[in-house]
Amino acid sequence: MPQEFTLHDVVAQISQLSKQLADFANATLARFAQIDDRHTELMEAINVLSTDTDERFNRVDERFGKMDERFGKMDERFGKIEGRIGNIENSMVTKHDLNDKFSDLRGQLIIDGKKTDRLIDVLHERKAITSKHRREILAIGQVGHA
Repeated sequence: MPQEFTLHDVVAQISQLSKQLADFANATLARFAQIDDRHTELMEAINVLSTDTDERFNRVDERFGKMDERFGKMDERFGKIEGRIGNIENSMVTKHDLNDKFSDLRGQLIIDGKKTDRLIDVLHERKAITSKHRREILAIGQVGHA
């Protein structure tokens, strides 16, 4: 036959279980207190890290702000330079323009040279200059012989 427990045995068992439960609750509360302390320490460390990171990003933002200012000034300067280059390009003489001008000048020199040669010939024919003077004038090389 199974053993029967007395009221005193049941109360003793309940008391023992109650004490074990209280010990377990106290141990659990102590663990939670440790976890809470660790959590607080961790949150403080995160806060310090966050503050440091914010300060670093603020310094980086300041640097980028200064760089933006410098690039803005450089953009202005490049705009002015581009304008000046545009003015230079618009007013400068091209190789093609020079070739045209030199060709025109060469043509005019040839015409002037022929006129000069003709003038020398006319002066020689009219006996205003001698044959020797004619040869000396033509030998100077200032008259255009194309």
